[in-house]
Order: sequence, then structure tokens, then C-alpha cells
Amino acid sequence: MDNIEGILKSEETDLKRDAEIKRILSVHPKDYYAVLDVAFEADAGVIKKRYRQLAMLIHPDKTSLPDAEKAFDIVKKAESILQASGDDQASAVQEKERLDSIYRDVDQDRKRVREALEDLEFQELQQKELEQRHKLNEHAAAKRAEENVSAAAKHKQRWENDRDTRVNSWRSYVSKVEKPKKKKKKKVLA
Repeated sequence: MDNIEGILKSEETDLKRDAEIKRILSVHPKDYYAVLDVAFEADAGVIKKRYRQLAMLIHPDKTSLPDAEKAFDIVKKAESILQASGDDQASAVQEKERLDSIYRDVDQDRKRVREALEDLEFQELQQKELEQRHKLNEHAAAKRAEENVSAAAKHKQRWENDRDTRVNSWRSYVSKVEKPKKKKKKKVLA
């Protein structure tokens, strides 16, 4: 009887793990409050407690579920962002403030938060693509300028190398052309 209860308890825990992993993977990974399943107003103690519960439940060493590691990484990041403070974690603090601003703007409606985060991700992706195109254009312009400088240097070098040929050709031409004879002035006797 004790063995059956142990097996049932183990199966129940496995079902909880599986359900929790599916829940974590189904929410937007940057909606850190939804990842930890805490309220927007949750204080640091509640966040830390919930993180520990989830960490114990879905830790990849405690389960053989394939998505456990991915879910655990998402939970770890959520906890680090929501607990961030100070200058050494400036980007995490900025990300938390951005999420808090979204929550305030949409009255803590998680569906609208997800939509806002997806829109934000789309805008960031567009911005990155624009920056990449700009870098490519700059690179192409720099390459063209470098090619122009190289072509000008080659032209100058050819011009200098052909100098003797041009000078000799001119001298040859000038010596072959008949020079008009100067008329001698007649001396007039007065």
C-alpha cells in the first residue's frame, strides 16, 4: 500500500512538472511575471520563493523531460531580470522597467502584455535589420571608395610609367615635321 502511494505521488509530481514546463513554454519568454506565475505587484521575497519552487520542480537534473532545460533557462532569466537592481545590471533593470511600463499601460492583462511584447520584438527585429542594411551599405560604400582610390593610384602609376614613351613620341613627331623657314629680312640700303 505504501508502495502504491509512493508511485502515485511520483506520478503526480511528474504530471505537475510536465504541466509546469508546458505552461512556462506557452507564455511569452519576456513576460517574466507570467513565466514565474506571480502578480505584477509581487515583491522580491515572493519572486524568490516562486523561483525556488519552480527550480526544484523543473530542474533538468530532476526530470528527464526534453524541454526541461529550456524551461529552466527561461525561469532563471525571469528571476534574474525581476530581481535586478544596481548599475552592474543596468540592462536587466532597463528590461524590467520596460516590462513594468507595459503592465501598467495594459492594466496587467497578460494577453495584452503578450501582444505588446510581440509588437516590441517585431520592432526590435526591424531595427536590427535596418542597422544591418545600413552597415552593409556603409561597407559597400567604403569598398567602392577603396576601389576608386586603387584605380586612381594605378592610373597615376601607368601615366608615370608611360612618360618616357610619350616624351619620345612627341620628340619624334616634332623632328619629322618640317619647320616653316623664316623669311630673311632684306636689308634695305638707305
